[in-house]
Amino acid sequence: MDFLIAANSVPLADRDVAPASGTPQWATDGDPTTSVPATDFPAYIFNAILSEITTAITAGGLTLNGNDWTQLSQVLAKLAPLASPAISGTPTTPDISGSWQTKQVVNAESVSNMLFASLAQPVTSSGGLTVPAGARYLELTCIAAGGGGGGCQSNSSTSTSLISFGSGGGAGSAIISRHAVTSTSSIALTIGAGGAESSAGGDTYVTIDGSVVVRAAGGAGGLSYTGGTSGGAGGAPTLYSGQLVAAYDGSDGYDGQAGNTMRSPGNGAPGFLGMGAGRAGSQGGRPGTSYGAAGGGAYDSSFTGNRYYGGAGYQGAIFYRWIF
Repeated sequence: MDFLIAANSVPLADRDVAPASGTPQWATDGDPTTSVPATDFPAYIFNAILSEITTAITAGGLTLNGNDWTQLSQVLAKLAPLASPAISGTPTTPDISGSWQTKQVVNAESVSNMLFASLAQPVTSSGGLTVPAGARYLELTCIAAGGGGGGCQSNSSTSTSLISFGSGGGAGSAIISRHAVTSTSSIALTIGAGGAESSAGGDTYVTIDGSVVVRAAGGAGGLSYTGGTSGGAGGAPTLYSGQLVAAYDGSDGYDGQAGNTMRSPGNGAPGFLGMGAGRAGSQGGRPGTSYGAAGGGAYDSSFTGNRYYGGAGYQGAIFYRWIF
């Protein structure tokens, strides 16, 4: 295929183009019985057809050749070969050069999962969900709340019964799971509340049709001025039904201590997202600031004898997405 080599042909700059105005219509051979004349075939129509074909050929990587009348079909075969994807075996994908790659063609569900992966919706308060039309699965990321940090009260650098450095709270656990749903499924979400001083964070869990299907347990609270110095333990998740994607135990909080030297401040544990841990604080622990993060313990390096409180843990959350 190539451009015209003929008498009375013109270069590109002088070619006929479509009229600037008028109503686009279809051609006719005419009808003498009704005095309908045949359509004149203007040069710009021929130019348009020629341009459409030659542009496709050159875009497909071929050089125009007036003696080869198969170039358009060659390009179409490269772009969409009839043998792709393979009917049996592992389907493969062609590249523009015509060679075959060994990558497997993804199925429709995989494409759907990729398209909807970025559409996860966060829930930060308890409530219900309504299944949208066509949804087959509900994917959940449940994050439990963090525990509160421990408080302190000590008026002596040598006391071992009163704690001068409260310990940090433990982080809430997290779990990712997938559950089959129908249009009539009843779904309830419960979001764990952050733990107050030395208190455990609340569990985050989901029920479908009245049964708990997945639970992320909250982190334990750090120990306070009379309870000891161990950091709060991280929570652990449980899957009761459905498909497990991933599960994560919460991290433990840092230990506090008695005595006169702050060797290990009682920082809280970070949440599932890896941030937001409440640090140990002088005369008051700092609260967690990210889903599932724990509060820090309070310390009193001056041994004033005053009662200081640990920071609160941060609440849990659920991220969800529908798979169609």
